[in-house]
Amino acid sequence: MKKLVSKFRSSHGPGRWVFVCCQVFCLICCQVYAQQIEERYASGQVKARGARVGSAKSGEWVYFYEGGAMSAREYFIDGALDGEVTYWYPNGKLQAKEHWSAGVLEDSAFYYHDNGQLEKKGRFLHGQYEGEWRHFFTNGLTERTLIYDDGLPEGPASVYNETGTLVQEGGYHHGREHGDWKFYSTQGELEFIGQYENGKEAGTWYQFRKGKKRVYKKWDP
Repeated sequence: MKKLVSKFRSSHGPGRWVFVCCQVFCLICCQVYAQQIEERYASGQVKARGARVGSAKSGEWVYFYEGGAMSAREYFIDGALDGEVTYWYPNGKLQAKEHWSAGVLEDSAFYYHDNGQLEKKGRFLHGQYEGEWRHFFTNGLTERTLIYDDGLPEGPASVYNETGTLVQEGGYHHGREHGDWKFYSTQGELEFIGQYENGKEAGTWYQFRKGKKRVYKKWDP
């Protein structure tokens, strides 16, 4: 062994030798201080399995329902979620996929109904909804679309019924209904037109019946 070490030191120089020693030391420290943990339900079934460095979760953690099916897979760095997180329903269907960075939700996220159909999808920025989020019914058709800015609805919005017919359209500003809104029947026929100002009805609202437009209500300024 001494001959091998001497040979390595002479062929690679002292700098390379110090680098390798540091790597070996870090590996040994991780093996010593990363303690494998297994949490259990009162029934004895495994509830969670992963590693801790001190009190902080580290690396991959896997979670289980009491029946034994996997419920989640998470990744940690220094106790904070970091990386892709996946969740499952008890029936084994995918429930959600998220991306975390240093304990904060970031980037694309997908959530599913328990029948496997997509429930909603969008993007997080610093833990807040950002950009377009689209929601879906269990039959796969779009339920509504919203644009978010810093976690609040901002801009155009559309709402549909379970047959795919547009039933509402309007806009938001700072998380509140604002500007012109239109409301349609379940068959897609225009029924009402009105305005919102900071989440409250404003101005004159109109109703449509058999193609005729009439004043529905006037809101105090």
